[in-house]
Amino acid sequence: MKTKVLNHSFIHKKETSTFDVKLINLDTLNEDHNESKKIFKFTYRAYNSVESFTGELFDGREFNPILTAIDLGIKTDNGTYLHSEERIKARISEFTAAGIEFIKLLF
Repeated sequence: MKTKVLNHSFIHKKETSTFDVKLINLDTLNEDHNESKKIFKFTYRAYNSVESFTGELFDGREFNPILTAIDLGIKTDNGTYLHSEERIKARISEFTAAGIEFIKLLF
């Protein structure tokens, strides 16, 4: 299975909020051993003591929720205010890597 980031948007407003969205393409093989493409959207948000991560699968018409940080076994950091941009990017990478492994297990 191969993954490719189709689109990535990162907005970090120092000491107020961070918003990160990635559209990820996953190439899989279906039961007939034909290649199949799946598109996922990963969304990370952090602001005022809140951190969240969600994953959604595109069904051809709309995105449907399939995972959260809890599903990945990663505890969100809701006890502090925003960290440095470098630390936030490291957290986003951690969530993204775990999310990709999770969806690979589904397909």
